[in-house]
Amino acid sequence: MADQLATPQELASFLQLNYATLTAAQQATLLLLVELGTAKVQRAAGGQRIVQVTNTNTVIDVTDPYDLFLALPQLPVQSVSSVKIDGTTITDWYLRRQMLWRAGGWMRSYSPPSQVTTTFVSGYATGSQWLQLGKDMTLSLGAMGWGNPGGATSEALDDYRVTYAEADARMQLSEYQQAAIMDAYGIGAYVILSRT
Repeated sequence: MADQLATPQELASFLQLNYATLTAAQQATLLLLVELGTAKVQRAAGGQRIVQVTNTNTVIDVTDPYDLFLALPQLPVQSVSSVKIDGTTITDWYLRRQMLWRAGGWMRSYSPPSQVTTTFVSGYATGSQWLQLGKDMTLSLGAMGWGNPGGATSEALDDYRVTYAEADARMQLSEYQQAAIMDAYGIGAYVILSRT
């Protein structure tokens, strides 16, 4: 199942619809709109998944042999359960400033460069206040996509004509919304915030 920053029921409520009385096709459309909206919000956040997930066996290529810190690809990092360098489990690491720290660095071999494999939990738990901005943006995007639930491509009345774009094309974030999402969830948002 795709990530969801809101539920189809919440989108129905946002649209002032009674979810229970909608057809199965309409309910499926609401689910799709929530998933599309969530994907657009997370893309605007620089690819951060935002919702809490377990990232299992994530492989990170070591690029700097002298760096003691190793950035994890998804933020915020809530916990780390395992770390391996080139397949060997290590325990002499610490989670600091949203990164893994190790006194000996992260290289075991220079040719080829080492790879770190880690399993960690990132994102915010369901119900977290930190998810509210993403939820708001997802519901707004979903409402834009709902504007033509029947799928009509055009309508005409006398000399008035209108052509509808596909739902996904209507679901666009403004520059202000994109900036707000990046500020709240982008990689730079975690420089100050630390979960150790």
